[in-house]
Amino acid sequence: MRRRKEDKIKLKKKISFKFFKEHKRITTCLIVVFILLGSFLTINYGRYVKDIIEVYYLRTKNFYFSSDKLTIHGKSYEINPWGGTTNYSISISMSSLLNSLKGTDSDIIYDLSCSTDGNVDCFIGAPGTTTVERTIRSEDNSDNFVVNIAPKSNVNLHDGDRVSVNVTAKSKSPYVEELSATFILVIGNYGINYEIEDKAGNVYFDSIVTNTLDTSRAEVTLTITDPSVVIDMSNNILDVDSTTYETSLSYDYKDDDEDGNLDNDATQHNYIKSITFVLEPKSSIMVRYYKKIPSNDYTYVNGDSEAPIVSFSHRIIE
Repeated sequence: MRRRKEDKIKLKKKISFKFFKEHKRITTCLIVVFILLGSFLTINYGRYVKDIIEVYYLRTKNFYFSSDKLTIHGKSYEINPWGGTTNYSISISMSSLLNSLKGTDSDIIYDLSCSTDGNVDCFIGAPGTTTVERTIRSEDNSDNFVVNIAPKSNVNLHDGDRVSVNVTAKSKSPYVEELSATFILVIGNYGINYEIEDKAGNVYFDSIVTNTLDTSRAEVTLTITDPSVVIDMSNNILDVDSTTYETSLSYDYKDDDEDGNLDNDATQHNYIKSITFVLEPKSSIMVRYYKKIPSNDYTYVNGDSEAPIVSFSHRIIE
């Protein structure tokens, strides 16, 4: 009985080896695939580990080089839609802070560059400038800039086309570290677009909603997710009859000790938590909010994976 089992095992092995001998091309292809797959996984895992080690080493030197949009692994954003006929601006902030109490003591000099897939132009500052040297000063540990994306006169873009822009910031003093991001713009004259324009140091930020639809209106709701911001009561949209709003009970918030954290007062009050309004076809509405911590930057790019401090929802009205 035992011999029969051994004979069966040997027979299976012979059949297996016989298959590979008779199909040498398949065998070779499988070997090549496994080698390529193994190499790919090894290289990418090696890069990941290398990045972790480098970041850890730089942190031990009190070197902090970060951004609100650029990352060490190259984050990707999708901006949808973009008409493709006027310039599109992307605001980006750089920082040399680990937190509100700790930052790099020296200036960080870095090279900033942008590049495209050839279907659009990009520039930083003056048109035609794609590479500049910038500095994050140790005095405020921050630097802000705008990357402009411009249509090309000799390129015809159509609905659904996708264009990409890569932005890279590479520090060169006192240490070398590279951050990047890819912005993919989808061409189209459709949909509802939402963004927040802000930068650190501003006492307010603007929420901008755009309806690019030809004939349909949209009912839009903007909701505050953190009471450290309040709506500007002089917004014209609050005076429109069709606009409704919801209030919520909250504490007054201050930052008396200026540590970046809000303090709770004993006094409670009602504030406007959300507003709902109608947006006409092919129009935009800007709603302004005031910040109780001006040093915060609440910029939100349409398509960003992170939740904005003022959330956005809408429904189409036929």
